[in-house]
Amino acid sequence: MLNIINIEIMDTSSLILGLVFLVIIILPIIFLARASKKKNNQNENLDQYK
Repeated sequence: MLNIINIEIMDTSSLILGLVFLVIIILPIIFLARASKKKNNQNENLDQYK
């Protein structure tokens, strides 16, 4: 019985760790993508005003 409980705890903790890891990886990528989009928009606007 204890083994089954330990395995379940390991699974949930590894799932949580995996989710946290994914968030840590994905959030900066999304942030950088948004930042680069904003830069592109600013450059296009500057070109229009020339």
